[in-house]
Amino acid sequence: ADAVTTQIPVVPSGVTGVTVYINNAYLDCSVYGQNAFIKDDRTLVPLRAISEALKREVAYNGKTRTAIIH
Repeated sequence: ADAVTTQIPVVPSGVTGVTVYINNAYLDCSVYGQNAFIKDDRTLVPLRAISEALKREVAYNGKTRTAIIH
């Protein structure tokens, strides 16, 4: 299975905050409009960016506010 890891402080030039790597390749989460960040000692990552990088489809049900990963 593909592993998702965050690494700090290994940050490519011009990038600040938490850096996401999938299979040792840098994932630019800003393309999805939200970078990974740390809040209250927790690392928060954009679910769609991670899921799509792992070749999964993501659907969102606005009525129930539920994300579904296929």
